Amino acid sequence: MELLYQEADIYVGIRSCSEFIAGKKKGIFDFSIWIERPGYPLDESCKIKASMCDAVVLNDGTLEDLAGKAGDLVAEFNLGE
Repeated sequence: MELLYQEADIYVGIRSCSEFIAGKKKGIFDFSIWIERPGYPLDESCKIKASMCDAVVLNDGTLEDLAGKAGDLVAEFNLGE
């Protein structure tokens, strides 16, 4: 994970609970977001839970709705540059 963050600003799709906890403890990433699509089953390979993340976004509408929620999240947690 540390090598990934040397090249990228985000990591999408982390599934390992131990990797997630270690990265959070080491301060490798600043913020974690859980995106949930109600009505769709969680991939069994994902061992992380929504409660472990800093924010949860429900993807329960249109693409425009999701973009609006992303903007709200940036504003609420001052995630912009």
